[in-house]
Parts: sequence; C-alpha cells; structure tokens
Amino acid sequence: MVASASPSSPAVDLERLLNQPLSAEFTSDELSSPNSVRGRRSSLNVDLNSVDINSFAHFLRKQLSLENLLFWKEVERYKYLTSTKERKAIANKILETYIKSTSPRYVNLAGQAVNKIETGMRAASLPADLFDEAQADIYDSLRLELYPRFLDEVNQLDKIALNFQAEQVGTSLEQVLKGTSEAVSRHFERFAREFFLEEGLVFWQEAEGYKLLFSKGDMHTKAKEIYDQFMSATSSCKVNVSDATIAHIHAVVTAPLDQAEIDSNLFTKAQKEIETYLELDVWARYLEWAKTDGKIDDGASRGSCPPATRGSSRISAESLQWRDGSQSANDTVAQLLQDEQQLHSLRRIAREVDGEEAIDFYLEAKEFGMLFSQRDLRDRSKRIWMRYLDDQADRQVNLPSSMVKALKKAIVDDDCANVDVKLFDKANKEILKIIADNIYPAWVKQQDSAEQHAKATPAPPGPTIHSSSRGTCCVIS
Repeated sequence: MVASASPSSPAVDLERLLNQPLSAEFTSDELSSPNSVRGRRSSLNVDLNSVDINSFAHFLRKQLSLENLLFWKEVERYKYLTSTKERKAIANKILETYIKSTSPRYVNLAGQAVNKIETGMRAASLPADLFDEAQADIYDSLRLELYPRFLDEVNQLDKIALNFQAEQVGTSLEQVLKGTSEAVSRHFERFAREFFLEEGLVFWQEAEGYKLLFSKGDMHTKAKEIYDQFMSATSSCKVNVSDATIAHIHAVVTAPLDQAEIDSNLFTKAQKEIETYLELDVWARYLEWAKTDGKIDDGASRGSCPPATRGSSRISAESLQWRDGSQSANDTVAQLLQDEQQLHSLRRIAREVDGEEAIDFYLEAKEFGMLFSQRDLRDRSKRIWMRYLDDQADRQVNLPSSMVKALKKAIVDDDCANVDVKLFDKANKEILKIIADNIYPAWVKQQDSAEQHAKATPAPPGPTIHSSSRGTCCVIS
C-alpha cells in the first residue's frame, strides 16, 4: 500500500493522477514504445499544459521512463484480482514485461524486491501483495523525481504561453535563433522538441557557443565534440549538412592541433545550410502549428505535426506539373505523399491494386530519416525490417533481392551496429518508383475523370473564385 501524504503534498495529486484511466495510446505495445514515431505523434493529442495521467505519460515517454507508470498500473490491476488463474496470468505478464533483465519495458528495481517476487512466483497460490515492495520503489521514483520534473515542465509551458502572443507577430527565424524574442524562441524550441526535429536547432546553438571561444586549443576540443555529436558516421543526432561541408570540418578536427586550420568560422557554412533547412522545413511547419499555440481544436489532424513543406504551401493537384511532363512522376508522387488529402486518394487507389504497403513503407522510412537517437534508429529499423522486408513479413514490399540482402546485413546480421538515417534511402527511391509505375497512373486517370466531370457539370451561382499563382489559395470577390 502506498504511504499517505498530507493534503498539501504533490504526492496526493500524484495518487489521484495515477488512478485516472490511461489512454490506449500509451498502453498498446506499439504506441507505448519511446522509439515509436507514430506513438510520439499520437501522444500529442493530449493537452501538454494540463496535469493529468496522459500528459504525464507523454512526459515519461520523452524521459524514456514510461515503463514505470505502466508497471505501477499493471500491479494495481493485479492486486484486485480474485481469480487464481487470472492472478497467475497477470503475474507472469508483469514478470516477463517489466522485471526480467531481457524484458522489453524493464524497470529498475532493488535486488531484494526482485528476489521476493521470484520466490513468491513459486508458491501454489500467489499473494495479493506479491509486487507491493516493487510498486513502492517505483512510486518513490515517480513521486520524488519524475513527477516534480513533470510539474516544472507544465509550469514552464504556461509561462511560455503567457509571453508568446505578445511577441509572435512579425518574429523571424533569425530573431528566434539569436534569442532576441525569448518567448517565441522558447515556443519554437518546444515545437522542435515535441516533434523530434530539434537536432538542427541544437547544432546551430552549439556552433554559436563555439564562436565565443578564444584559444585554439579550446576551439579544437569543442569543434571535435560538435563534429562527433552532429556529423560523424556514428552520430546519434546527425544534422542535414552537405558531404563537402562535413568533409572540411572532419579534416580540421582530425588534424593535430599545431596543424589544424581552425578559427571561429569553422561551422559558419554548416550553420547557413542548417538555417536554410530550418527556414524551409521546420520553421514553416512551426508557423502552421503556432497559429493555435500548438493546440488544434478539432478535426482528424488534431495535435499532429504539419507535414514537411520545404517552403511551399499546401499541395494541390492543380499545382503539380504532371500534365505537361515538366515534372517526373517520381517527383510528383513524392509531393503527393506529403499532402494529407492527396495521400488519402493515393491510398484509396493503392488498396484497389493491393499496393498500400508500398505507401506505408515509404512513409515509415521517411520518418526513420527524421530520427537522431541511435537507439531509435536501431529499434525502428528492426521494426521496418520485420514488417516489410523479412521473409515472414505480413506486408512484404517488392524490392530487389540485392537491396534486401544489404539491408538484412545491416539490420539483422550486424545487429544495427552502423545504421544511420540514410539506411532506407535507396529502398525508398525504389519504392517511390513502384508507386509511380503502379499507383500513380490510376491517380492521374482519376484526376482527369474528375476534371472532365467538373467541366461537364454547370457550376451553381455564387461568388467568383480566383486561384492564386500557387494554385493553393483563393480570393473570393
């Protein structure tokens, strides 16, 4: 039994919070994984500024500590079972899922608590208090460490929101990067962190700090740290910088100190490349998200990250150059897959030709390229392998055997020892071609048919709508 606390204690709120129902987004095997991109995004349906069990679970997932909450809830369920058979089944599940050293959601328990559980599991009738000591350990971890940090984050988000609206209008990415608009800067950092797009921003800030160093020795040491963290082949959060830029920096940081051509501008070119990436991609997506202070009121896309835009507005079929042949089918398909409405129509056609797994593989592989944690890369690559490439995969995609063999070596044989964000790039080009050859023609036919039908059907009386040059907005006169 958890020890009681005074009414003013945060522990009272924690106990009440722990007994709230937890969303299936956190309890399903796939979505509860800290490495699940889908899980990360779906968890953004919760109100991050509120103090409830789902926002706490989202915080714990970011901290790679969600298993503590899930364990506590599972033990609480076990304690109230009366059926011997059910109790045995749940006890075995808890042991396999949370306590064994090979458990997928291993929790860090004292040896004494583990020994007590293992001894109790051998009894003919399992006691209701079998996991009490372990549950108390986990509760203390939540109460003393994780819950206070969660409350601090919620308070910080509230402060950011209060200052955000006053500074939002007219703020540029340059001002945010320079920190001249603190509230918007913090709000942008929150967006990048919540949607796992922060490596470029963190790199830019580290490079700014590097410029403040004076001694050549300090510069050389810091430069090597930045290179190892953001640019090396084994980097866990590699940034999107050109190979030529990386090669130049590598030559400098690997040269002996007395021979290194090092100065305060070593990372300037890389910073400019990152600024371009942030401006065209992350900042554009942030501006869409920030219109409601990061909270979408309703609709199917509630709480989701806006799609990558690369500087363009929402994609419409009319804005694509597939009619006159000035744009390749592959390029057009890549654009279509970024747009929610067009993706939906492509999926509908893909189902008819039994090819939806190609679209799903492409999207998952693109998401894979956005990861930066080596642990995330390893776990996600294994999941993609099992789902789409393994001989027993239930949604196997049609890739050349040589390509599958190379991926098998990297993921299975080498146990993901050297995987990076480019692992599936070649496979995705092949999949894009498959979509362009087998699904896209039917999409084009559908668009032509819809256009002909629209021309043949008189428009109802109403306001005149003028399309913009982008083909993505309208002005009503």
